[in-house]
Amino acid sequence: MKNPMTRARRSAARRAPFCAIETLESRHMLTNVLNYHDDSSSTGANLNETVLTPANVNSSSFGQLATVPLDGQVYAEPLYVENVNISVGAQQGVHNVAFVATENDSVYAIDSTSGAVLWHTSFINPAQGITTVPNGDTLNVSISPQLGITATPVIDPTSNTLYVIANTKEIRADGTHYVYRLHALDLSTGAEKLGGPLLIGDTLDNNGNFTYLAGPSVKGTGDDSVNGIVTFNALHELERPGLSLTDGNVYLAFSSHADTTAGHGWIMSVNAQTMQLNGVLCTTPNGSQGGVWQDGDEVTTTGSGFYVSTGEGTFDSTLNAAGFPVNGDYGDSVIKFVYDPTTSPTNENANGWGLKIIDYFTPSNQAQLFTDDLDLGSGGVVLLPASAGTAAHPDLLVQGGKQGTVYLMDRDNLPGYQNASNYLPSELLQTAPGEVTSIFSTPAYFNGTLYYAGVGGTLEAFPLSNGTLATTPSSQSSQIFGYPGATPSISANGTANGIVWVVDLSNNELQAYDASNLSRELYSSPIGTAVKFSTPTIADGHVFVGTANSLVIFGPGGTNANATGAANEQYVAAAFQNVLQRPADTASLNAWTLLLDQGLPRATFALDLTHSAEYFQDVIKAAYEKFLGRAADPTGLAVWTQAMASGLTDEELEAAFIGSPEFYAHSGGTDLSWVDNMYQSLLGRPADASGEAYWTQALAAGVSRQEVAIGFAASPEREGQIVQNDYSLYLGRSAGTAEVAGWVARFEQGLTNEDVIAGFIASDEYYNDHDGS
Repeated sequence: MKNPMTRARRSAARRAPFCAIETLESRHMLTNVLNYHDDSSSTGANLNETVLTPANVNSSSFGQLATVPLDGQVYAEPLYVENVNISVGAQQGVHNVAFVATENDSVYAIDSTSGAVLWHTSFINPAQGITTVPNGDTLNVSISPQLGITATPVIDPTSNTLYVIANTKEIRADGTHYVYRLHALDLSTGAEKLGGPLLIGDTLDNNGNFTYLAGPSVKGTGDDSVNGIVTFNALHELERPGLSLTDGNVYLAFSSHADTTAGHGWIMSVNAQTMQLNGVLCTTPNGSQGGVWQDGDEVTTTGSGFYVSTGEGTFDSTLNAAGFPVNGDYGDSVIKFVYDPTTSPTNENANGWGLKIIDYFTPSNQAQLFTDDLDLGSGGVVLLPASAGTAAHPDLLVQGGKQGTVYLMDRDNLPGYQNASNYLPSELLQTAPGEVTSIFSTPAYFNGTLYYAGVGGTLEAFPLSNGTLATTPSSQSSQIFGYPGATPSISANGTANGIVWVVDLSNNELQAYDASNLSRELYSSPIGTAVKFSTPTIADGHVFVGTANSLVIFGPGGTNANATGAANEQYVAAAFQNVLQRPADTASLNAWTLLLDQGLPRATFALDLTHSAEYFQDVIKAAYEKFLGRAADPTGLAVWTQAMASGLTDEELEAAFIGSPEFYAHSGGTDLSWVDNMYQSLLGRPADASGEAYWTQALAAGVSRQEVAIGFAASPEREGQIVQNDYSLYLGRSAGTAEVAGWVARFEQGLTNEDVIAGFIASDEYYNDHDGS
């Protein structure tokens, strides 16, 4: 029995069960996806997809292949590398691998065919006081409940390295630290390499008084400055944009967490081999905000420079003789920067050292954008290929923000700032107000067309010809996208077989559209719970989507190609009877059967049942009868149902009942009788003499009955009994020793009994036993 005094309380987060898939029989061209939105220009187009076509992406031949449970939300886009030689774990050898990062500060390597986890690296250690950052600490209301890895990593296939930045909260002897580290992981093992990690920032917070133990700084008098120095604050900054890798350097970009917190836009470059910081740029050294959000878009480049857009913040409308903001503040701007070898930490330019802003664009109404919270930088920057431009302006850039205005400009000659309502054509090629509804996303570019899905609007295709963007869409979807819209991804074989893929947050769906006619929806499927800014990744005939707790893999031969309505109806009916102890009502039976026919993962259905208020109430009623010998009263039932819906686990519920004065009195009113009844109620056996003596002495010494009860309720003995009971109830058989040990170990990692039952209900074994065949 574990000592309840050291028993860590476990999370009740939902975990979807693993679903195995079959191997595709044919081999075909493989394509790596190494960074956010496919390439360094952020076009979002994989033009080497030879498997998926508008003809075979349909509910008959395409569907979900696997749901892989993960330990946190997936805000970063999944990445993909072919032929990785995995050299750790039980499945060593060559695999095609999806790499996924979570807000629980984890990175997973997952086989793209089987869905098996090949390795898993975590950057937290709660026992040592190292955890993710609670969103309440940062005032970030967009990402909840924790922040860990938010930015999409970047992969260098030549050195077999994945670069990822993790955010942690660390409790040490001197107080609370907020920390950012850049990690370099071996693709084959997940192990740290290149002497990493690099400490990016370490900020000690003493009730709002900050000590900067590590982190770059620049000269300035802006927010958080001390004696003319602005230092990177690891609590106030959010590493949202995807990492990028160019010319041997990894690029990172930051923004503040929320408009109410101090913060700046920061851009940093790190030598990819030495893991040393070699460039720092602050977008508002003498002002505030100016963060680089871009809905997760990376620092883009085509070789002549690097481009990002900034959100609301200070902009100096007074310009110097060269036409740049006099104080170096670039809120609501597109900026172009380059290397600056002439500067150093002791010899800075206007915004830092090692990197220098050489061109920019700021809308003439920037002050109003700032006042009205209409960030220009809510959308990402896309650099268009030369085929989109003209002889006079071959190199184009497109950018859009919350106002819904799309700006098309010559990236080799950005317009700068003019306090006027219009720009000359040579300075700003095109301004399209209201071209799209409010933009919180990065468009995709394919075959001379830009694809946008704005907030409250449809997915729209805007042709771009001779350097001019059409002002009305050539086609659009019937589907309307809620907040925050969607970031499209394209799969195509050169210029043929174009498909636009989006995640619809309002419907929790993956959707696919014919790129040549967006009114033609090819496919849609539920994915569980989608997260903000989720961007699908397409490679090698597969589509990868990160969710709130899983990686969902789609491809030819998926589940909705194999399931039949009759089988799913039998399955749904059986699950209702087993889990809720009642027949399924007609409406529920029909609705769930249809969703499963359309490709809904069985895990989603099973979790809905086991986490429903009806199921919670059944558990609570049983607890009243078992532990208190009476029926649940209406008030108690309501209170406990709400508690379980908010995350209270079965173990904590049992411990609350057993630790209650009513159970104590019901047991006889003495510590000894209470211990004896606890053993019998939870473990189904009498207490041994040594157990009686130990626990009565602990109670006499001041250990609470609640603490003792949680230790028993969460003990391996009790959990083993629960697993055996679940096997009997839901699979109709006894569990083997190894099976019990495996599930108990997963209990220890945070799985709840509701998750275990959902796993059984969603399993192939249960489905095959209850599909009517």
